[in-house]
Amino acid sequence: MSFDKLSLRLARSLEELDTTSNKMNGYLSYATWTPTEKSIGSFKASWRVPLAPKKKGHQTLFLFMGMETADRTLIFQPVLEWGPSPGAAKEESHWSVACYLVNGSPGNLSLGAKTKSVPVSVCDLLEAEISLNSTADGLFGYSCEFKEIVGCGLYIQSPLKFTQAGVALEVSNVSDTAALPASTLTQFENLEIVLDDGSKSAPDWQITNLAAQYGVRAYPIDHRGIKDEIDIQYR
Repeated sequence: MSFDKLSLRLARSLEELDTTSNKMNGYLSYATWTPTEKSIGSFKASWRVPLAPKKKGHQTLFLFMGMETADRTLIFQPVLEWGPSPGAAKEESHWSVACYLVNGSPGNLSLGAKTKSVPVSVCDLLEAEISLNSTADGLFGYSCEFKEIVGCGLYIQSPLKFTQAGVALEVSNVSDTAALPASTLTQFENLEIVLDDGSKSAPDWQITNLAAQYGVRAYPIDHRGIKDEIDIQYR
């Protein structure tokens, strides 16, 4: 299993956008929710692979759903990534998916586990899920997977529960919005959080937009009284 150092950027605990280098680096928009009384049993979402950026350079883009521990030292996530293929002769960028477990804190991160990266195509439908599968001997067994994509499933045992769910857009080395997906937006749809007692939640998503001045923002969509969609707009 190869561990790509570049991928460690996606697991940064949520922090302010770094614009000191005239590049956008870090989280641009994200939505999170933490239940107050019960734990999360599973978290599902679906989204489509957006158009490739019009401006192609050395940028890396991450669109993902994920779960994080209360102390923000572990994050588990199925990730759609735009970027170069590690080791490729021409470093041609493309869309790919993989599941990650990263631990640590900003400035001291380590990659605990990663599936292989699997190429995907524009408009492909991605269906992802993180589930709590077992509790034994003080360890919590979790799975993370992209449905119908062979080799994109990961199982871990953690001493800590994952308590927060979220979706996010994170970037590295982005000069302007032309380096973001050429699509107008990405829709994280069919968001479903089932609590550990089997009940379905109605999340009150907390939205953070750190690049709103560029037109980049996340916002919830309500269907039948449930905010089961988060859209991330690129410009």
